[in-house]
This record gives sequence, C-alpha cells and structure tokens, in this order.
Amino acid sequence: MVRAASTTAAWRIGRHQHAAALHGDLRARSGLAGLGGALGADILPVQWSYPFEHLVYFLIVVAVGGLGSLRGPFLAALLIGVADTACKYWIPEFGAFLIYAATIGILLWRPMGVRSPA
Repeated sequence: MVRAASTTAAWRIGRHQHAAALHGDLRARSGLAGLGGALGADILPVQWSYPFEHLVYFLIVVAVGGLGSLRGPFLAALLIGVADTACKYWIPEFGAFLIYAATIGILLWRPMGVRSPA
C-alpha cells in the first residue's frame, strides 16, 4: 500500500507523470517567494497594514501580467512600477489615477493579460 502511494510507483503505472517535476518546481517557487519576502522586508517594512496598502498593486500586476507564466507578471511589475513612479513625478495631481486608467485600457485590449495566449 505505501509503495503504491509513492510518486515513483504512480509514475511507473502511468499516473501523475508530472508529479516529480511539479514537486521540484514548487520547491523552487517557494524558495524564491521566501527570498523575495526576506529581501523586500528591508525596503517595505512589515506592518499590520502592509497587505491593505499594497494589495491593489499586487492584483493589478497579476491581472495585467496574466496567469500561467512568470514572465508576464514580472514584466507587468516592472512596467507598472516605472509608470507609477514617472506619473507621480511628472503629473502629481493624476499620478495614481493614470495607473488605474492604464490597467483598464490594457485589460480592455487583452482581457486575459499581456502575456497570455491570444
């Protein structure tokens, strides 16, 4: 019974063929998430209100980047960060609004995200 529940036995009988690859991928992503949290704690201090202040930006990055890839949200985070900083510097009255307007425009153009299949 124990042998039949293992990943290698399931792979040998043809079930869950990608289980071993998914475990390694999950470990790598979890490690990168932990490393990002540890490095980002110096830049953005961890407070009780941290999720509420930045959650909208996180959701915008994922929505604009698209689900299913790492490159899409990575590129979206870079572009949104640069655009947000530039808009707040050049046009301080409308700085935060322009990010939301750009997000609406991008999602009207490509509803599944920029890097998702068309």
